[in-house]
Amino acid sequence: MNTVMVCAARTLRRCATPALCLYAVCMVMPAAAGEREFILHNDTGGSINALYISPASMNTWADDMLGVETLVGGESVTIPFGRSGEAALWDVKVSDAEGVDQTWSRINLGQLSTLTLQREDGGVAALAE
Repeated sequence: MNTVMVCAARTLRRCATPALCLYAVCMVMPAAAGEREFILHNDTGGSINALYISPASMNTWADDMLGVETLVGGESVTIPFGRSGEAALWDVKVSDAEGVDQTWSRINLGQLSTLTLQREDGGVAALAE
């Protein structure tokens, strides 16, 4: 059992209520794991059915980050994408409801908080904030 899990188990035993305990564990674990995240905002006017991200140095895509969910126009979602110390540059690919893919290469996801996708000149632009 890793240090985070041991700490979480000890916290669980000391908590007054299960709800407080769950909150404490959830607040500690992501920071301890060193995972990074960004907010993906869909401003395309359409739906995004799939989202893939992978380190730019890889030739394959990771699993669909949205799973069975669809990100409809106007909605946002928080996307975890790896631990600090992993790749700085990432490739991002989305698929819309018609199965059309759009890909952006070598985005420094660690340097942004929000990635907004919007329609522009017949395509989709990715704007980093």
